[in-house]
Amino acid sequence: MAIQYVGGVTSSRNGNSNSTTSQSLTSLTGGIASQPAEGDLVIVACAVGSQGRNSDQAISGYSTLGTQLNRSDDTYDASLQVSYKVMTSSPDTSITIPAQGNAADGQAWAVMVFRGVDTTTPFDVSSVSATGNNTARFDAPAITPSTAGSWIVIAGAGASSAGTTLYTAPSGFADDWLAENGADTNDGSVGMGYYTGWTSGSYNPGVVGGGSTNTANSWCAWTMALRPLATIGSLAATESGSDTAAVEGNVRHTLHYVIYPAALGNPSAAQIKAGDDVNDDPADAHGSAAARNTTGEQVLDAATGLTAATTYKVAFVVTDGTNDSNVAVSDSWATWNSGSLAATESGSDAAAIAGDVLVSGTLAATESGADVAALAGKVLVSGSLAATESGADTAAIAGQVLVSGSLAAVETGEDTASFAGAVPVVGYIAANESPDTAAFTGTVPGAASGVTPAGKSGRGKRRRIVIRER
Repeated sequence: MAIQYVGGVTSSRNGNSNSTTSQSLTSLTGGIASQPAEGDLVIVACAVGSQGRNSDQAISGYSTLGTQLNRSDDTYDASLQVSYKVMTSSPDTSITIPAQGNAADGQAWAVMVFRGVDTTTPFDVSSVSATGNNTARFDAPAITPSTAGSWIVIAGAGASSAGTTLYTAPSGFADDWLAENGADTNDGSVGMGYYTGWTSGSYNPGVVGGGSTNTANSWCAWTMALRPLATIGSLAATESGSDTAAVEGNVRHTLHYVIYPAALGNPSAAQIKAGDDVNDDPADAHGSAAARNTTGEQVLDAATGLTAATTYKVAFVVTDGTNDSNVAVSDSWATWNSGSLAATESGSDAAAIAGDVLVSGTLAATESGADVAALAGKVLVSGSLAATESGADTAAIAGQVLVSGSLAAVETGEDTASFAGAVPVVGYIAANESPDTAAFTGTVPGAASGVTPAGKSGRGKRRRIVIRER
């Protein structure tokens, strides 16, 4: 899978000594998305300019490339720490920037986020560092990656008193270059960028431009090589028209999905991969997984955070890191209302509940008119069900009714049983039918051996039958 640049952000501050600050990761720019997603690699370079100090610049909860770099043999001393983290299924929306350590020390930081980097071994070879003095322009050292498709990333810092002069990128690093300066008595500057053109051998990024070249200054720098996510399977595509290439070769496919209210429009592939809806807002639920490379069902983790009794859609896209499939959108569907349901119908000829009804909780249905059951159709109840029908000629429950829990049915009208049709029950049944017809007719699957649920119970009598699941 080819590496992609998700986006980046920079900022700075001065006049602070011992307080932290928060940096949002939800407004990234310059790349394919506005915030990190699961599996993305977040790299943070945090720099401080000082005079003989070395305040800790590691990001809480992140790993570091190594010991913090600190050049402390000049008038203005540069400190640099590079922290990184592979995003989990709950990607970070912000990071905490550490304190500067002294109110005279300027601080600057840069964040870059990458997709398609190996989540187990994000760095292809050991990162290399260097420091120097007599200038604030940093010179990131050479590195020799070992895996085809690796990207080279540099991050450097400088200390000076030159105000807000920003670094400019060395040759090859101009795209999406990040630079920031924290101007104070002691200025802290940071620069960060990536190079995509490496193919083999050693690569030397070169010296940055801009900044300050005063001999009282100093600098620090890291060079990293990002390893691309290993490929699995293969994709072959044929395109018979003109001017469009087929996609071929070894790729690793990732399936991304978002769940959003059905009333909204459908998101684009880029929005789905970013976990956003059509308005670029975070979707109600989103996720990703390695796509199957064989036929069969793709099973995803259960979505969380959805609202009960709400209509949603799901949109999917599959990507190899460079090419995206067409966006697939589901039909509308609704989450369950997991509370209780009570239905009352007092007129004639219409059931209190009819059609296909699924209830997770308790259900009570009352129908006092003539000729129609309190429940009719297909009714599934996970909980308890109570049905009362006081009119004539119709059972309290008719049709196919599945109950997991307890069931009580009362029918006081004439000529019809309390239960009619197929009524599977896991739990307990209480049935009462006073005139003319058995409490149960039809089939009640799951009855215990020796119990005959069908048959007239007698006028005014009540029978309790225990049904045990076998």
